[in-house]
Amino acid sequence: MTGFLVDTHRIDAGDHDRYLAFLRERTIPMMRRAGLRLVSCLATLPDLGEDVSVQTTWAFDDHVAFNEIRKNLVFDPDWWGCAGEARAMWKGGERRFFYPTGIEGPGEGIS
Repeated sequence: MTGFLVDTHRIDAGDHDRYLAFLRERTIPMMRRAGLRLVSCLATLPDLGEDVSVQTTWAFDDHVAFNEIRKNLVFDPDWWGCAGEARAMWKGGERRFFYPTGIEGPGEGIS
């Protein structure tokens, strides 16, 4: 059963562009090398006068596959440096695992 890893991180609005560049250049390539598939990357607007939330959703085949992916990350030397750089920009956040419920919408209005 396909699973989804959803990371939501809160960052300072002033770090918005820097954090998205960091995701593009460092995090996304590293996570793909480990075996995750990027589903989406969404963010709140940086000009609302509050912290920005950045949410990345990654897909994996099942939790057994995710355990292999986690091992790949732990043994990737780039992961340790990348994680440290990311943590320096985070003000908070959460990580959750989601699985399909069998209820699907038509996707209307999404572009």
